[in-house]
Amino acid sequence: MIAEKIFKGIGIIVDDEIDVEKSIIQNIIEQIREKEIPYIPYKSLPSDGVIDHFRNISFILLDWRLSPIPDTKLPQGLNELLIKENISFLKKIKKSCFCPIFIFSNEDHEQIITRLVTEGLIKDNDNNHIFVRSKSELKGKTKLFKALENWIKNNPSVYVLKEWEREYFDAKNKLFSEFHEMNPNWPKILWKTFISDHSNESMELGELISRNIHTRMTPFEFSGKILNKKGKKSNQSEILKVIEGGRYLKNEFLNSNDIAPGDIFYFNSEYYINIRAACDCIPDRNKPEEKIDDVQLYLLLIPIKSGTLPK
Repeated sequence: MIAEKIFKGIGIIVDDEIDVEKSIIQNIIEQIREKEIPYIPYKSLPSDGVIDHFRNISFILLDWRLSPIPDTKLPQGLNELLIKENISFLKKIKKSCFCPIFIFSNEDHEQIITRLVTEGLIKDNDNNHIFVRSKSELKGKTKLFKALENWIKNNPSVYVLKEWEREYFDAKNKLFSEFHEMNPNWPKILWKTFISDHSNESMELGELISRNIHTRMTPFEFSGKILNKKGKKSNQSEILKVIEGGRYLKNEFLNSNDIAPGDIFYFNSEYYINIRAACDCIPDRNKPEEKIDDVQLYLLLIPIKSGTLPK
């Protein structure tokens, strides 16, 4: 099964009935144990400090109704407060990591999905990283993983994430193990080399690590049955956004102290591309007062025949 293959790592389970014998969540946990997947259980929503450590988790199981009073119908005001806490938790998780989140609820699924759409957590379609199901639907020996299997086949984004993640972590471990065997002080050795080359040390070290991780990643073998599966067609605007996202990185996501060849600048209603060598895109070390804004660049005007570039 694809689900068993790609869901590697620690899971997070948030459910107030974790310790209740013969509860449905106990059955779901048993299915996870059978696959020897490690997990961390919580009876209530984790604090912000704990959430900040959720960087490389594999998946999250969340009970939508974490009631402070079991088996009791909650007043509307209290129920809304609990929903807002769930929404806040999901938004914080989204900032810490992108991972599959499975919401378990016996309430109206459409109401939950509508609320998630309204809060900007998912889009109004089936291709989302948040999965809403009734606990009773997943009770059994393998129903959880069968449901995940069907969900993954309709979720190319999550499928690609988990496949890429698996290769990335393997390559990262290989890289740092190999370099540590060569010399435990390898970062210091390279840092001094970058200083002597008058380069941006942080950027050069980061790029060297990225290149070496990439070369250690084995060729990907994504499933065409999932990625080429027929479904809702994307319109031209959506296609352009994806292409732009793969080719351009907006200024808000860039380090303000880094300039590199290929950077695009927009002023006076024109677009320009920087062609100056990377080693010349840093302040002069012989001039301590020189800042990144003082660096002179070589810019070429980019002719735009149609449309615009994202600013």
